[in-house]
Amino acid sequence: MRILKAALKALTLTLARRDYSELPQFANYDVRFLLDVREEDDSVVFTVEAANTYDHSRAGWSKILIVFPKVKLTRWLRKEMQPLVDEDGSVYYGEIDSFIVNRDLSRVTGDWGEVEIVSEPIEVIEIEHCD
Repeated sequence: MRILKAALKALTLTLARRDYSELPQFANYDVRFLLDVREEDDSVVFTVEAANTYDHSRAGWSKILIVFPKVKLTRWLRKEMQPLVDEDGSVYYGEIDSFIVNRDLSRVTGDWGEVEIVSEPIEVIEIEHCD
């Protein structure tokens, strides 16, 4: 019986684990480049350059804020924020390679680092559109 309960718990956790792109708030965006990370009061805010998906009203790119509100835990497993300079002189920290959400736990990774954040549901705010 104990083995069955453990297997059911593992299956439930696996089913709850989703790629960020499956969340409705990301329907318009394919996150690509990390521009900044700020830990503010009770939130963590990623500034990201994202390719607009077909669901977006305009083609091109957008600068978005990914807000993790009411953070209960921020745990950096690795933090290597080495700035890179784009052709136009803008600074970024590399690509977002993986962004997995499992209920209130998010895990985001890239060359810049790896962080786990426990928060309320993620909010996405578009702050600039780039063609």
